[in-house]
Amino acid sequence: MCAQAANTFAPKGVNRTSQIVTTIVPAGKTFPLYQAGNNFYLIVATGVVIIKPNNGSQNEYVQGTGLIVDDLNIFASIQITNNTPQDIVLRIFVGFGNYIDNRLIVYDPSVLQSPHSVLSTLPGGNVVLIPDLSNTAMIGPNGEKFLALNRIALYVSNNDTGVTYNVQNASGSLNLVSVFPLTAIVYPVSGDLSIRVPSGGINAIISEVYNVITSS
Repeated sequence: MCAQAANTFAPKGVNRTSQIVTTIVPAGKTFPLYQAGNNFYLIVATGVVIIKPNNGSQNEYVQGTGLIVDDLNIFASIQITNNTPQDIVLRIFVGFGNYIDNRLIVYDPSVLQSPHSVLSTLPGGNVVLIPDLSNTAMIGPNGEKFLALNRIALYVSNNDTGVTYNVQNASGSLNLVSVFPLTAIVYPVSGDLSIRVPSGGINAIISEVYNVITSS
């Protein structure tokens, strides 16, 4: 988790602290955020979360939504619950202010695209598993720390002169797309995948590209 502090002014000129928090909320878990405020806003959320101020009721929120309350209902903390079966990457603004608007995104770095290498040492084994890293922590090609939002595409370069490789589902029971010898494909797809051959090594370069945000 990382947080970026920002100063805003509540009514009557009182200087209050706000922050932007970036974290992963695990599936089925609750994340307590001890930050007082009169509003919160989901800058990034890869799924539906339930947010409850300590003095209020809980409701479902998605990316681009939030809540603002009057000064009589300022909260001391909020609880963020993920009732989905998948982990959720979250970046949330919490604190004091007099509006909720997409302009709060100016506090947040742009969503980036980062490659992730699956197989680069040739030849590989006869089975290459390609798990979807969405909603997990990910290391970039130069050691950068990212949180992966979603996979943009799978890249496969078949360097073999005679073998066709099939991109399959994770169990290998379903062929999805073929990569012919000495060709390459860009396959926009999500989910866990695999490439398998009966024997010998897989002579291919396999990589992915994800939408990511920085985690620190």
